[in-house]
Amino acid sequence: MHLDQILKSIINGEHGWAVAEQFEATFNGESFEEQNINALEYIKNCLKYNVMRRGVFNDNATEEIQEYYDKLVEYLEEAK
Repeated sequence: MHLDQILKSIINGEHGWAVAEQFEATFNGESFEEQNINALEYIKNCLKYNVMRRGVFNDNATEEIQEYYDKLVEYLEEAK
């Protein structure tokens, strides 16, 4: 499985398929602006509390997740 599919599965389990689809879209390059702001908040919190704190991914995957997370947080701060 690819990293985006693993993360999508985790998000789907926490918040359902609609939020997971929005994660997949933005992780693969679609604009945050086109997504539901509440779904983006759910994604941010899921990554922060259920993925990044657990330390289960290798360094490359962790770096990729952190890069996405940082972009998401930046967008959400600007959107407020």
